[in-house]
Amino acid sequence: MGYAHKFEVYSGQENTEKLTDEPDLGSTGNIVVRLLRGVPRKQNHIIYFDNFYTSLPLVVFLAKSGIHTVETVQQNRIPNNKLPEKKNFMKKSVPRGSFEERVSVHDGIDLSCVAWKDNKIVTLLSSYAGALPVTKVNRYDRTIKGKIDITCPFIVQEYNKHMGGVDLMDSFLGRNHITIRSKKRNELAFVLCNRGPTKDAKASVVYFDNYFTSLELVHLLRENYGIYSLGTIRQNRLKDAATKLLTEKALKKKGRGTFCQVVCNKNKLSVVKWFDNKQVTLVSSYDDAYPVENIKRFSKEAKSRVDVKCPKIVKDYNRHMGGVDLADMLIALYRTGIRSHRWYMNIFSQLLDICINNAWLLRRRHDIMTNTTRKQDRLKDFRYEIYSGLLKRGRNVSVKILDAIPDKAKIKKPVSERPCDDVRYDKYDHWPQITRYQRCKYCKAGQASTMCTKCKAHLCYVKNRNCFLEYHRKQ
Repeated sequence: MGYAHKFEVYSGQENTEKLTDEPDLGSTGNIVVRLLRGVPRKQNHIIYFDNFYTSLPLVVFLAKSGIHTVETVQQNRIPNNKLPEKKNFMKKSVPRGSFEERVSVHDGIDLSCVAWKDNKIVTLLSSYAGALPVTKVNRYDRTIKGKIDITCPFIVQEYNKHMGGVDLMDSFLGRNHITIRSKKRNELAFVLCNRGPTKDAKASVVYFDNYFTSLELVHLLRENYGIYSLGTIRQNRLKDAATKLLTEKALKKKGRGTFCQVVCNKNKLSVVKWFDNKQVTLVSSYDDAYPVENIKRFSKEAKSRVDVKCPKIVKDYNRHMGGVDLADMLIALYRTGIRSHRWYMNIFSQLLDICINNAWLLRRRHDIMTNTTRKQDRLKDFRYEIYSGLLKRGRNVSVKILDAIPDKAKIKKPVSERPCDDVRYDKYDHWPQITRYQRCKYCKAGQASTMCTKCKAHLCYVKNRNCFLEYHRKQ
């Protein structure tokens, strides 16, 4: 199990940053060197990566820096390797599990290169591991339709132990890849349902929004796949049902909470149009409007929450799709904009916003469980805390900021700014500076002339109390 501590979105030459003491190892090698700058040298750290990044100069440079490596490698990146050719090694006369090892010294670094035959030839390079000791591993044999024991070198075991999860994920993605050669939205739903439970299994329900929903899709999912469905639907896809439903204007006249329903007994479909602040139209192959319940909604006229009638089909949809719609709404409020023509950057920013919003929702849920109250708990404030923490946590205060602190008093603000917890408790670069007296931000009793240059908070630093220390110490 691992967590992404530091990563870089890579597609070519967009990041060419290189320090003066770092050699130019090519675009892929420079990425590895950049990401390993924070790894301590000569402390027996081991790095594992695949053949996309591996090169002989990279392995030698990391070994000289005190970092060992194990990686797969393309044979054309190792000059004069003297390993057997793949054509000869893949012959039936060569048993499965055979391997060849070549050991050499390159620029003062001992290197081991091993070619191992499994279903295909795997070539590995390492600055600390070799072929010995050899063990046995189980592999499936197609000829006998069972598992057999084959020889496995030590370097292969080391690589599989730490890189097996990455390669296994690639294998699963290649095995279960979803391919669609149609521009029809229904095709995606059919492909996903084909991978779901069969008609003989326990009844399942699928929920989707108006981008996918159509009357034909809901009907076919029930008839052909035995899968019930419920989703919002657009007005131009209702066909004849649109003429039998009330218009939005008519529903608005009757008031909030009004609804109308059309049922097709032949195709076993129900269409419900409900008016809240706007009209919402839903279709289902298993649910309808009844029973009707009351829900709380905020009224602008009454300036309070009032009871509004809500059909059962709406409650079921909100129970299962409310999180998706809430996520879309929160992302639309504060979207992270990235000015880039590369398509994957938009996907990255979308995932980033989802992570931030989920973290905010989890924090609010945790505060409710622990009865914690915060003065500012809006999503905007939470995003500002993240930005402030990433910019200041574990970093030096620039000289320009220190020089820019004026001697004269600033205009008092209604509420003084407080640093987020990540910055306050990071124990890094918090320095006292003598300024004019202000109220202490910790004890609220004394007047302090000492200010933290990073937190911009005045704190007592006198003989009988040290608020400067207590303020930065996590309780």
